Amino acid sequence: MKNDVSRALLRWLEPLDIIRKDVGAYINGDWVNGSDITVPIKAVIQNANPDDLILLPEGTRTTEAVKIHTTSTVKTVSEVGETDADEFDYNGSRYRVYDVFTRKIGNYVKAVAIRIKT
Repeated sequence: MKNDVSRALLRWLEPLDIIRKDVGAYINGDWVNGSDITVPIKAVIQNANPDDLILLPEGTRTTEAVKIHTTSTVKTVSEVGETDADEFDYNGSRYRVYDVFTRKIGNYVKAVAIRIKT
């Protein structure tokens, strides 16, 4: 593939455990959330810059955000598939993936995640 930068990412990749919720279901009329599944990936993790923050809803732009670059699958909320967004822990905080961009030129995925306030 032309302009494939995925191999160049290899020297900066660090391990990251994605926490993905399995699909929930109604049991005896009550909603039961799916269990957490840990998916180990490797990613480049950086602070989000102002251009990344523009993509966030206005009320969350002041929240701490990071971006990750990876060749692995990263998921956001899907109402159609009834799945929650992926989450991960980084530097003592939990982050939720807000948006994912597949970079056709470069052959990698960029995801913007916001810190979850606890």
